[in-house]
Amino acid sequence: MTKTIFMTLGMICSLLLFLTSCSKEAVLESDVIVEAEAPVSTDEKISLYVAETGDYITVNSMDEIKDLIQTKYSHLDYAEASIERLDAYEEELAYSETLDLEDPEVAQKYALDLSQRYGVTGSETAATRGTGVLFDGQGTGFLSVTTVPLNLRSSKRNRASSWTAIAGVTVLCDRTWWRGTKVVVLGIASLVDLRPLGFDNRTDSFF
Repeated sequence: MTKTIFMTLGMICSLLLFLTSCSKEAVLESDVIVEAEAPVSTDEKISLYVAETGDYITVNSMDEIKDLIQTKYSHLDYAEASIERLDAYEEELAYSETLDLEDPEVAQKYALDLSQRYGVTGSETAATRGTGVLFDGQGTGFLSVTTVPLNLRSSKRNRASSWTAIAGVTVLCDRTWWRGTKVVVLGIASLVDLRPLGFDNRTDSFF
């Protein structure tokens, strides 16, 4: 009789342990689902790197960068042209958000329009164009000459580790069509190591 009671109690304890274990697993699965469905953060970090001085400043908006150029870096010959370039960037970003760039035909037409409007012309200065070269490595492994603001080709995205600023200002972005986290590089003829800027293998588009 006593043995039967102990066996019954043992079975009850085993059942309780099993149910408790299942309950914990259900909670864990529920937590995973909640985490997976949580909204992705839309915070987009913006930083300014000045090649000539080595200054690296994180800001909250593109307007802050323009203010810095107009005040702290106004002595640079290409400061005014850089402001114009950033103004154009903001206008183009706002306009691109009105387009369905998931549609290949729309994207192709827009890319052609960008090429026509921002390509090299006799009336433009290098600083206004914001030209430079992206490298897959420290000045080796040529990737792209950034003259017309656009996305990198899929085979070259997220591979740049350094950047040579030929002139003016360029906005490097970690998402297509100039979205996501950005590093604004200001400077002339200087090799910029993107690793300490937290932008190694992250460039997806540029302006």
